[in-house]
Amino acid sequence: MDGTLVDSETLYFQTRKEVLAKYGFDYQKSENNKLLATGFEPTLRYLQQKTGDKALGQKIFDEALALFNQRVE
Repeated sequence: MDGTLVDSETLYFQTRKEVLAKYGFDYQKSENNKLLATGFEPTLRYLQQKTGDKALGQKIFDEALALFNQRVE
């Protein structure tokens, strides 16, 4: 991927939205905007709070990150 630019923030939003929907949760751009450039830890905490379940929040985080990485490749 040398020299390739990726709009990572948009892709992070899309993958989180997709995975959250799979588990019955809505995810809005306004929610995502609060997480921009905050890093993985705040995002994970947010997902755990949103779902009300630490394990499910972790699972959603992991699935969304894997989907993100798959799409970047």
